[in-house]
Amino acid sequence: MSHIAKSPAPSEVIELLSKSLLFQELSESQIAQYCSGGSIRKVAEGNNLFFKDDPAGLLFIILEGFLSIESETAPGESTLLKLRGPGEIIGELSMVVESGRTADVIAMTECRVYAWSGVQIQEGLEDDPLIAMGMIKLLGEKLVESITDRVASFWSADARLAHTLIDLARRTGIRREDRTVLIPLELSQKTLSRLIHCSREHTNKALGRWRREGLIEYDEKQRIILIQIKALKAMAAPL
Repeated sequence: MSHIAKSPAPSEVIELLSKSLLFQELSESQIAQYCSGGSIRKVAEGNNLFFKDDPAGLLFIILEGFLSIESETAPGESTLLKLRGPGEIIGELSMVVESGRTADVIAMTECRVYAWSGVQIQEGLEDDPLIAMGMIKLLGEKLVESITDRVASFWSADARLAHTLIDLARRTGIRREDRTVLIPLELSQKTLSRLIHCSREHTNKALGRWRREGLIEYDEKQRIILIQIKALKAMAAPL
Protein backbone atom coordinates (compact mmCIF):
# COMPACT_ATOMS: atom_id res chain seq x y z
CA MET A 1 0.00 0.00 0.00
CA SER A 2 1.24 3.50 -0.80
CA HIS A 3 1.98 5.75 2.17
CA ILE A 4 1.59 9.25 0.75
CA ALA A 5 0.32 11.51 3.54
CA LYS A 6 -3.40 12.21 3.20
CA SER A 7 -5.94 13.92 5.36
CA PRO A 8 -7.40 11.52 7.94
CA ALA A 9 -11.01 10.41 7.80
CA PRO A 10 -13.34 11.89 10.45
CA SER A 11 -13.92 9.78 13.56
CA GLU A 12 -17.61 9.24 12.67
CA VAL A 13 -16.49 7.64 9.41
CA ILE A 14 -14.01 5.32 11.15
CA GLU A 15 -16.66 4.30 13.67
CA LEU A 16 -19.19 3.39 10.97
CA LEU A 17 -16.65 1.60 8.79
CA SER A 18 -15.49 -0.50 11.75
CA LYS A 19 -18.98 -2.06 11.83
CA SER A 20 -18.97 -3.01 8.15
CA LEU A 21 -18.05 -6.48 6.91
CA LEU A 22 -15.30 -4.96 4.79
CA PHE A 23 -13.38 -3.59 7.78
CA GLN A 24 -14.62 -5.48 10.83
CA GLU A 25 -11.37 -7.44 11.28
CA LEU A 26 -9.17 -4.31 11.11
CA SER A 27 -8.12 -1.93 13.87
CA GLU A 28 -9.18 1.71 13.73
CA SER A 29 -5.67 2.73 12.69
CA GLN A 30 -5.71 0.22 9.83
CA ILE A 31 -9.13 1.42 8.70
CA ALA A 32 -7.84 5.00 8.75
CA GLN A 33 -5.06 4.05 6.31
CA TYR A 34 -7.58 2.62 3.84
CA CYS A 35 -10.02 5.52 3.85
CA SER A 36 -7.86 8.63 4.23
CA GLY A 37 -7.92 11.51 1.79
CA GLY A 38 -11.68 11.57 1.32
CA SER A 39 -14.30 14.22 1.86
CA ILE A 40 -17.83 14.56 3.22
CA ARG A 41 -20.41 15.42 0.58
CA LYS A 42 -24.01 16.55 0.88
CA VAL A 43 -26.55 15.31 -1.63
CA ALA A 44 -29.88 17.12 -1.81
CA GLU A 45 -33.08 15.10 -1.94
CA GLY A 46 -33.79 14.03 -5.51
CA ASN A 47 -30.24 14.57 -6.74
CA ASN A 48 -27.97 11.80 -8.03
CA LEU A 49 -24.92 10.67 -6.13
CA PHE A 50 -23.90 9.23 -9.48
CA PHE A 51 -25.44 7.96 -12.72
CA LYS A 52 -25.30 4.57 -14.41
CA ASP A 53 -22.11 4.19 -16.50
CA ASP A 54 -20.33 7.03 -14.67
CA PRO A 55 -16.63 6.29 -14.12
CA ALA A 56 -16.09 4.27 -10.96
CA GLY A 57 -13.21 4.48 -8.52
CA LEU A 58 -14.72 6.16 -5.48
CA LEU A 59 -16.23 4.39 -2.51
CA PHE A 60 -18.99 5.94 -0.42
CA ILE A 61 -20.34 5.30 3.05
CA ILE A 62 -23.67 6.83 4.01
CA LEU A 63 -23.44 8.96 7.15
CA GLU A 64 -26.98 10.31 7.16
CA GLY A 65 -30.04 9.82 4.96
CA PHE A 66 -31.18 7.24 2.46
CA LEU A 67 -30.22 6.55 -1.16
CA SER A 68 -32.17 4.60 -3.75
CA ILE A 69 -30.53 2.25 -6.24
CA GLU A 70 -32.42 2.47 -9.53
CA SER A 71 -32.12 1.01 -13.01
CA GLU A 72 -33.75 2.34 -16.17
CA THR A 73 -36.14 -0.19 -17.72
CA ALA A 74 -37.44 2.01 -20.55
CA PRO A 75 -36.96 5.63 -21.60
CA GLY A 76 -38.28 7.73 -18.72
CA GLU A 77 -39.04 4.69 -16.56
CA SER A 78 -36.92 3.10 -13.83
CA THR A 79 -37.10 0.24 -11.36
CA LEU A 80 -36.32 0.85 -7.69
CA LEU A 81 -33.95 -1.98 -6.81
CA LYS A 82 -32.89 -1.21 -3.25
CA LEU A 83 -32.72 1.41 -0.51
CA ARG A 84 -29.44 2.04 1.32
CA GLY A 85 -29.13 3.83 4.63
CA PRO A 86 -26.63 4.99 7.28
CA GLY A 87 -23.56 2.81 7.67
CA GLU A 88 -23.90 1.11 4.30
CA ILE A 89 -21.15 1.20 1.67
CA ILE A 90 -21.83 2.10 -1.96
CA GLY A 91 -19.49 1.26 -4.85
CA GLU A 92 -17.63 -1.79 -3.53
CA LEU A 93 -18.17 -3.74 -6.78
CA SER A 94 -15.96 -1.28 -8.66
CA MET A 95 -13.03 -2.40 -6.51
CA VAL A 96 -13.03 -5.84 -8.15
CA VAL A 97 -14.78 -5.29 -11.51
CA GLU A 98 -13.43 -2.86 -14.07
CA SER A 99 -16.58 -1.16 -15.31
CA GLY A 100 -18.60 2.00 -14.88
CA ARG A 101 -21.38 2.37 -12.36
CA THR A 102 -24.03 -0.30 -12.79
CA ALA A 103 -27.06 1.74 -11.64
CA ASP A 104 -28.28 5.22 -10.78
CA VAL A 105 -27.99 6.21 -7.12
CA ILE A 106 -30.40 8.93 -6.02
CA ALA A 107 -30.90 10.68 -2.68
CA MET A 108 -34.33 9.83 -1.28
CA THR A 109 -33.71 12.27 1.54
CA GLU A 110 -31.04 14.87 2.14
CA CYS A 111 -27.87 12.82 2.57
CA ARG A 112 -24.35 13.12 3.91
CA VAL A 113 -21.82 10.66 2.52
CA TYR A 114 -18.08 10.21 2.88
CA ALA A 115 -16.35 9.63 -0.45
CA TRP A 116 -12.82 8.33 -0.86
CA SER A 117 -10.60 6.79 -3.51
CA GLY A 118 -10.66 3.02 -3.72
CA VAL A 119 -7.03 2.79 -4.87
CA GLN A 120 -5.79 1.89 -1.39
CA ILE A 121 -8.47 -0.79 -1.07
CA GLN A 122 -7.48 -2.26 -4.43
CA GLU A 123 -3.85 -2.37 -3.36
CA GLY A 124 -4.84 -3.96 -0.06
CA LEU A 125 -6.78 -6.69 -1.85
CA GLU A 126 -3.45 -7.88 -3.29
CA ASP A 127 -1.41 -8.02 -0.10
CA ASP A 128 -3.67 -7.75 2.97
CA PRO A 129 -5.62 -10.95 3.72
CA LEU A 130 -7.85 -9.15 6.23
CA ILE A 131 -9.15 -6.61 3.72
CA ALA A 132 -9.39 -9.33 1.05
CA MET A 133 -11.50 -11.50 3.36
CA GLY A 134 -13.61 -8.48 4.29
CA MET A 135 -14.33 -7.82 0.63
CA ILE A 136 -15.29 -11.46 0.08
CA LYS A 137 -17.71 -11.25 3.01
CA LEU A 138 -19.21 -7.96 1.82
CA LEU A 139 -19.68 -9.14 -1.77
CA GLY A 140 -21.01 -12.46 -0.49
CA GLU A 141 -23.60 -10.67 1.63
CA LYS A 142 -24.67 -8.55 -1.33
CA LEU A 143 -24.92 -11.69 -3.51
CA VAL A 144 -27.12 -13.49 -0.97
CA GLU A 145 -29.23 -10.33 -0.67
CA SER A 146 -29.63 -10.15 -4.44
CA ILE A 147 -30.60 -13.83 -4.74
CA THR A 148 -33.09 -13.51 -1.88
CA ASP A 149 -34.67 -10.44 -3.48
CA ARG A 150 -34.89 -12.30 -6.78
CA VAL A 151 -36.60 -15.28 -5.15
CA ALA A 152 -38.94 -12.93 -3.25
CA SER A 153 -40.06 -11.38 -6.54
CA PHE A 154 -42.07 -14.57 -7.18
CA TRP A 155 -43.87 -14.43 -3.82
CA SER A 156 -47.26 -12.89 -3.15
CA ALA A 157 -47.46 -9.10 -2.77
CA ASP A 158 -47.98 -9.40 1.01
CA ALA A 159 -44.93 -11.67 1.34
CA ARG A 160 -42.84 -9.24 -0.72
CA LEU A 161 -43.96 -6.35 1.47
CA ALA A 162 -43.15 -8.22 4.68
CA HIS A 163 -39.75 -9.21 3.24
CA THR A 164 -38.98 -5.59 2.35
CA LEU A 165 -39.88 -4.29 5.81
CA ILE A 166 -37.84 -7.01 7.54
CA ASP A 167 -34.87 -6.33 5.24
CA LEU A 168 -34.96 -2.58 5.94
CA ALA A 169 -35.27 -3.23 9.66
CA ARG A 170 -32.32 -5.63 9.60
CA ARG A 171 -30.02 -3.25 7.74
CA THR A 172 -31.06 0.18 9.02
CA GLY A 173 -33.58 -0.34 11.82
CA ILE A 174 -33.34 1.14 15.31
CA ARG A 175 -34.19 -1.35 18.07
CA ARG A 176 -36.23 0.26 20.81
CA GLU A 177 -36.49 -0.55 24.52
CA ASP A 178 -39.78 -2.40 24.02
CA ARG A 179 -38.02 -4.67 21.48
CA THR A 180 -39.86 -3.20 18.55
CA VAL A 181 -37.86 -1.88 15.58
CA LEU A 182 -38.21 1.54 13.97
CA ILE A 183 -37.40 1.97 10.28
CA PRO A 184 -35.88 5.49 10.36
CA LEU A 185 -37.30 6.66 7.04
CA GLU A 186 -40.66 8.10 6.05
CA LEU A 187 -41.61 5.40 3.56
CA SER A 188 -44.37 6.57 1.27
CA GLN A 189 -46.80 4.04 -0.16
CA LYS A 190 -45.44 4.95 -3.59
CA THR A 191 -41.89 4.04 -2.56
CA LEU A 192 -42.94 0.76 -0.98
CA SER A 193 -45.05 -0.07 -4.03
CA ARG A 194 -42.05 0.52 -6.30
CA LEU A 195 -39.87 -1.66 -4.08
CA ILE A 196 -42.27 -4.60 -4.12
CA HIS A 197 -43.58 -4.01 -7.68
CA CYS A 198 -47.18 -3.76 -6.60
CA SER A 199 -50.01 -1.23 -6.79
CA ARG A 200 -50.27 1.55 -4.23
CA GLU A 201 -53.81 0.44 -3.49
CA HIS A 202 -52.70 -3.04 -2.46
CA THR A 203 -49.81 -1.67 -0.40
CA ASN A 204 -52.14 0.75 1.37
CA LYS A 205 -54.64 -2.01 2.18
CA ALA A 206 -51.94 -4.39 3.44
CA LEU A 207 -50.35 -1.78 5.71
CA GLY A 208 -53.77 -0.78 7.06
CA ARG A 209 -54.67 -4.39 7.77
CA TRP A 210 -51.33 -5.07 9.50
CA ARG A 211 -51.76 -1.96 11.62
CA ARG A 212 -55.21 -3.10 12.77
CA GLU A 213 -53.80 -6.54 13.54
CA GLY A 214 -51.01 -5.02 15.64
CA LEU A 215 -48.15 -6.12 13.37
CA ILE A 216 -46.94 -2.57 12.68
CA GLU A 217 -47.48 0.94 13.96
CA TYR A 218 -46.44 4.45 12.94
CA ASP A 219 -44.59 7.06 15.00
CA GLU A 220 -45.35 10.79 15.01
CA LYS A 221 -43.27 11.23 11.82
CA GLN A 222 -45.23 8.49 10.04
CA ARG A 223 -42.26 6.12 10.12
CA ILE A 224 -43.07 2.42 10.33
CA ILE A 225 -42.46 0.52 13.58
CA LEU A 226 -42.33 -3.27 13.40
CA ILE A 227 -44.24 -4.67 16.40
CA GLN A 228 -44.78 -8.37 15.72
CA ILE A 229 -41.45 -9.13 14.09
CA LYS A 230 -41.74 -12.94 14.27
CA ALA A 231 -45.11 -12.84 12.52
CA LEU A 232 -43.74 -10.57 9.78
CA LYS A 233 -40.72 -12.86 9.33
CA ALA A 234 -43.04 -15.83 8.93
CA MET A 235 -44.98 -13.94 6.26
CA ALA A 236 -41.69 -13.05 4.53
CA ALA A 237 -40.63 -16.71 4.27
CA PRO A 238 -43.60 -18.43 2.62
CA LEU A 239 -41.69 -21.42 1.26
